[in-house]
Amino acid sequence: MKKITLTLYTFGELEPMVQEKVIEDNRYINTGDNFWWQDSVEYFVLLSNTIGVQAEPDKIWFSGFYSQGDGTAFEAAIDIMALVDGVRSERWKETFPCLELPFEAPEMDRRVLDLLRNGRVDFRAGTKAARNSNAISLRSIYSLSSDMHREHVNISKELEKLEAWIDHAVHVLNGHFFKVLTSNFETEIRDEAVKDTLIEHGYLFTADGRMAEFLTKLSEMETIEITDMGGNRIAVDDLEASIKQAALFMGYAHKEKGWEEMDRERATYWKDIHEKLMKLKEEGNG
Repeated sequence: MKKITLTLYTFGELEPMVQEKVIEDNRYINTGDNFWWQDSVEYFVLLSNTIGVQAEPDKIWFSGFYSQGDGTAFEAAIDIMALVDGVRSERWKETFPCLELPFEAPEMDRRVLDLLRNGRVDFRAGTKAARNSNAISLRSIYSLSSDMHREHVNISKELEKLEAWIDHAVHVLNGHFFKVLTSNFETEIRDEAVKDTLIEHGYLFTADGRMAEFLTKLSEMETIEITDMGGNRIAVDDLEASIKQAALFMGYAHKEKGWEEMDRERATYWKDIHEKLMKLKEEGNG
């Protein structure tokens, strides 16, 4: 047996140059799970819903950052008049008063908007996400009441303008969401954020800056032992694997004659080992 003694250091105890190395080695320690972006998704859902874009958390996707093709995509039903009115009145500022968004005002015949508002034109719209390319596209359909067919061409032209404007609006939202995600990601990977996490969680390191979490867990592990029928102490490193091995050896026997007594002794030995291992397991679950 070989015994090794190591001195481990907290982040603050490391030399400044080693601290720089540790920060760089653990640059993405805060972005390795889903928690860092959940607040951004909740923010986007709340923001989009204030102006009639009914985004849902389970229909939002993104990839990033700093590579070609990175971006965001979402699927949502759109309340058209809520979007038009919300953009014109900057309704999102009731919740986010300092937020400026680069929407363009909808330019179309007010009479057509009145037809939409009164339900005489049924115009439905929503976004469709192309997750592989992080792109969104607008899906829309409309129908007119029977008394408006004479004006069909003019109304259709105005609705095409509206469709183009809605497409602009959802892309403004989508672009803003990606900027928010990028900003939050950059916040999580900056030096101070990484340093704070390493200190807060009490990570330990070797003198040259290698994280020693595995070593600390190993040192805290209790050695599990059993004693066989001969009084020998046996260390158990993997309880589940040892149980399977003992159960397998219990069934071993020679096909040839003349080994019956030895096979019985071996079966008894491994049966005893198996029972002791199972007792350890029961005690661990109890």
